[in-house]
Amino acid sequence: GLISIPFALSSLKDGDNTRANKLVAIAVEAVPDNYRALSTNVALNDLGSNMHIIQTALGETAKTVEIQVEGDLKAGQGTGTANILPTGSTYQCVKQALELKRLDDLEFPAGCSVMKIDTDGYDLKVLQGATKFLKSNRPVIFGEFAAHCMGWHNQSLSDVKTFATANGYCTWEKLHGTWKFTETPHLKTFSQDLLLIPEELVKQYSWCVESSYATV
Repeated sequence: GLISIPFALSSLKDGDNTRANKLVAIAVEAVPDNYRALSTNVALNDLGSNMHIIQTALGETAKTVEIQVEGDLKAGQGTGTANILPTGSTYQCVKQALELKRLDDLEFPAGCSVMKIDTDGYDLKVLQGATKFLKSNRPVIFGEFAAHCMGWHNQSLSDVKTFATANGYCTWEKLHGTWKFTETPHLKTFSQDLLLIPEELVKQYSWCVESSYATV
């Protein structure tokens, strides 16, 4: 809930009489232990009717995958950051099996305006399984897209840009140490953090582009 709970809380106004029936965030959590911790935190923040949690892994196709949880935790031992291991990986670690689904195959309510993705190398694959969702909702997407981790799955910034263009999105790179972005990501130096903006919304978000600040 490091991201999803603050998102939900910031979307709700104090004294809003409709809060009890207002769904403002959907969290997708793959790791069972993380799912249980998130469910507890949702209850502690009184967000039970405002957040929906889906326990699944997301990717480009439905299949069974293996994950490594940070610290090599076995199922039921604790929570942590997890990453999906490359197909055929011989990396020595504690592994957990998970069922992976496409976002397009899940039943999401219409109206998603923002997506936050951090899947340690699987961000683009999540989007590749969500093309119908992106076409119908047109959300702004902020994702880690860590170059090193994407390399585990034979993907790179070039693949992200190609996918974004094909689906009507512009790709902006977050500048290190700031919340400003550049419209021209650098293939050789890119490390992580991209903002994908629907082409029809670019003007609305020009305020966060680096060049815009120089003219204010």
